[in-house]
Amino acid sequence: MNKSTKKSIAIGATIIAATAVTSVVQAEETTVAQPHTETPVTTSNIDKTAEVTKEVVDTAREKADETAKQVTEQEKVVSVADQKAKEAEAAEETAAATYEKTKEVAKEATPENIAKAEEAIKTKEAGVKSAEESVKTAEEGVKSAETAEAESEKTYEEATKKVEDEKAKVASAKEEVKKAEQALNETTLTRAQETVTIAGNKVKDAESVNKAAQDELTRAKDFDASRQAKIDETKSALDKERTEKNVPALEQGLADAKANVKAKEKALAETKAKAGVAQSEVDEAQKALDEANAAYQEKVAKLQQDEALRKIVIPAEYAKHDIKDYAWFISHADEFMKLQPEINWDAYNKTALGTNKDKVDLENLTAAQRKEIAEFVSQMLNDLNQQYWSQREPGKAHTPIQLTVGGQEFADAIARGYSKFYADNGGTPDKFNFAKNWGHQYSVLRPYNAAESLGGLLPEWHKENMGGYNMLNLKQDIANVIRKMMFADGDQANGHTKHLISLEGTGIGFSVSSGSVHILSTNRPTNQDKGDYISTDAEYKASLTSSVEAEEQALQAAKAKKATADQVVKSAENDLASAKSAQVDAQTALNAAQNAIAKAQNAYDDALAVKEQTPDAQAKVNETAKALQTAKDELATAKSNLANLQQVRAQRESELKDAKAKLIAQEEALKVALKSAIDAENDLKAKGLATTEAKAQVERAKQAVKSAEQAVKESKDYLELLKNAPVKLAEAEKVLTEAKAKTAEAKATLETEIAKLEALKLKAKASQEDYKRVFEAYQKLVQAKQLEETIRREQERIKHENETRRNEPVRHESTQNKVIKTTTPTATVTPGAITPATPQVKQTKQANTKELPSTGESTSALGLMGVAMMALGLAGLKRKRESK
Repeated sequence: MNKSTKKSIAIGATIIAATAVTSVVQAEETTVAQPHTETPVTTSNIDKTAEVTKEVVDTAREKADETAKQVTEQEKVVSVADQKAKEAEAAEETAAATYEKTKEVAKEATPENIAKAEEAIKTKEAGVKSAEESVKTAEEGVKSAETAEAESEKTYEEATKKVEDEKAKVASAKEEVKKAEQALNETTLTRAQETVTIAGNKVKDAESVNKAAQDELTRAKDFDASRQAKIDETKSALDKERTEKNVPALEQGLADAKANVKAKEKALAETKAKAGVAQSEVDEAQKALDEANAAYQEKVAKLQQDEALRKIVIPAEYAKHDIKDYAWFISHADEFMKLQPEINWDAYNKTALGTNKDKVDLENLTAAQRKEIAEFVSQMLNDLNQQYWSQREPGKAHTPIQLTVGGQEFADAIARGYSKFYADNGGTPDKFNFAKNWGHQYSVLRPYNAAESLGGLLPEWHKENMGGYNMLNLKQDIANVIRKMMFADGDQANGHTKHLISLEGTGIGFSVSSGSVHILSTNRPTNQDKGDYISTDAEYKASLTSSVEAEEQALQAAKAKKATADQVVKSAENDLASAKSAQVDAQTALNAAQNAIAKAQNAYDDALAVKEQTPDAQAKVNETAKALQTAKDELATAKSNLANLQQVRAQRESELKDAKAKLIAQEEALKVALKSAIDAENDLKAKGLATTEAKAQVERAKQAVKSAEQAVKESKDYLELLKNAPVKLAEAEKVLTEAKAKTAEAKATLETEIAKLEALKLKAKASQEDYKRVFEAYQKLVQAKQLEETIRREQERIKHENETRRNEPVRHESTQNKVIKTTTPTATVTPGAITPATPQVKQTKQANTKELPSTGESTSALGLMGVAMMALGLAGLKRKRESK
């Protein structure tokens, strides 16, 4: 083996002690530098000495509008940044509160407080049940109230119906009075006498018809007596044939015979099929035995190879020495390691047997490979502990390690957690010469409360030098790691050694991640099902022997089964022949019986075919007797009506009196019913209010249930926090650190945006002032030009008036003075001065105003010019205000 290979294998044997250390990462607060904002110097690009033009004013206005728009947009940005800063501060406050709460709870995370919290949950859950019972009680109250309301409503409806009934009875009583009056008026005797005569004639006719019918009945009975004798004779003969022949039994016998034939045919087919199957089973059992023998030899050879791979020698002096004398173990480490099998290049390249030659992908181990690795480690550790404890404490019983379904499930889960950690952090430890990603991952171990002995593997070296691991090399590395845990662990206080020699029974699991081997144990409950795991050498050897023995027994059983099947086939063939003969006999007996019965049945059917005469004759007698009785009844009724008719008038007079009295009584009953209906309506309203209150009580009770359930949830959250306080505290601290960073960042962003806004406001203010200045200058220039034009026009008007006045005749002067009382005197024009002209607007206004009394004064052009300038000044001031 070359030097680099030896070095790599030595690295692969690196191990660390199994300790339960929880690390807490402290998050440092970071500060965000605040931006330095300088106040911009605002300057105007307007040449104050040049003449202000409309283009200059428009440019200044556009610049002022643009800067104002920039301010508005930046104000929106500042508003958004301010909202984000507030949200970040709120999130930080929430995270700080959660952290403080978690920190306080972490202080309280003791077994006693956890037990108290669990008891509190039980108490509050009982409170939920009590509240739920209250809801049920309240709901029962609603049902009772609704029942009472329904009964009251029923009473109200009955009372209402009673009123309607009484109204109907009153109407009926009125109708009875009316009928009684009419009946009294209609009572006569003539009709009753005619009815008696007609009824007497009907009685005589009915008696004659009934006598003739009775004679016919006597004759019919004699005929039917002889008919019945014939029927009885043929029926007796038919019954005798049926009894003697017993057709149902014969039919059942034939059906049974047919069924028996089918059953025997099916049985024969099944026995032949079973005989074929039995022969196949013999052939398969022989083949399985041959294969088992071959597999047995291969497994024996592989067992011997595995025994050599996991061989470990525990010297007596090692086992008996004080485990805490770490210096002694360090000084003897090389000595003890030399007693162990040497792992060299030749050993690495020896021929693998059985599954030992299978390639292994540590990141995607098959279930069979995980099982084989676990059994390899278990058998090695059981051998190790047997050697150690038999020398350290001779005679003391030591429970072997027993692999279980639950133990392997938690071990494989931890291995997958390590593989994910390596994948998320750049690769397996040997990729970085164990400087990175090497160590116990407590976040993976803690949920299972697992103790761990961790050994490094060499997946990267195997990929580069041997095309990856095979099972043989993986077992060699695992065994070498275990040997170093036993004999080169003094510098780690024999932590791994102590862990290994303490392993016994269940609650133990062994697995391999993408870069390490994991020897694990836990005190938490796990599934104790042993499954088909083979944990010791003895179990493995027994399984090899039993596999061949089982195949030999299966072959003998198959041969015996074939012999039995052949006998059954022969017996089934004999049974089928007997069944077919019995079927023929049963069919012959049935045919003879059916022929005899058919003959007797025909004779009986002929006797029944003769029609019976007595029923028709008896029906005729009954019909005529009924008609006779009806006639007699009508006669008696007619006589009774006639005898009583004389009393009818008196009776009807009495009935009329009674009907009137009943009407008065019914009217009184109606008054009583109306009062009852009013009382029932009031009671219904009261019951309705009671129902509403009961439903409100249910809602209050349901709210109490929700409150109780919320209390239970809060208690369970508190309990969960107690149980996982370290993890929750670390998570809360991480969240708080991130929240502080986000708050600082948001505040920095806000201050930066505010500084930008202030700069934009200053710029906007300067632009607005520039616009105001040039606009006012432009307005003054416009006004000056307008004033100059006004004065020019006034001068021309005055000149024109003077010329007109000089050319007009004198006679028209008086007329002119009458029309316009106030005249404008000719202004004296001073050389070099501007003579203002009166605006046209003023002239129009003067023409429309009422005539003023003459005071000897006149309105001058200069006065009009002053008014115009004042108007222009006011207009300019208005535009200045509007532009702000």
